[in-house]
Amino acid sequence: MKNEDIKRIVKHAEQYDVALRVNYPNGASNPETVPLLDFVEIIHALKMNKISMRNEDELNGAELIANERKRQIEEESFDATHDSRNNNQELAYAAVCYAGRPFIKGYYWPSSWDSSWWKPSPNDRIKELTKAGALIAAEIDRLQREK
Repeated sequence: MKNEDIKRIVKHAEQYDVALRVNYPNGASNPETVPLLDFVEIIHALKMNKISMRNEDELNGAELIANERKRQIEEESFDATHDSRNNNQELAYAAVCYAGRPFIKGYYWPSSWDSSWWKPSPNDRIKELTKAGALIAAEIDRLQREK
């Protein structure tokens, strides 16, 4: 379920509560009806702080970095196993590239990494620093696993 869908559902929670109480079937034609399991999943995710109902512009830096790291793991499959293969400070060097300016990429981008992994956001400095922070977090996690 996409975050936009979740936000729409929670925004109209009263409608869903009514829909659930009157026991609409999962295949109901009402577009505002959510299957009970989806609703329960959303509530659980909210309680476990796995999702946030705040927009990105309402999040602080640490929250943005945590969300980006989560995205890297879930959408890019850059999980602990993947990160453990980068044992020559590649994650830290990639972070330098995002934290610095574009010309730095030529000096520090890990040569073992595919160039398609470089996804700059030149018009969004916060986004680039968020990526850098998430890469630093991944490198810290990798180093801690090595202890």
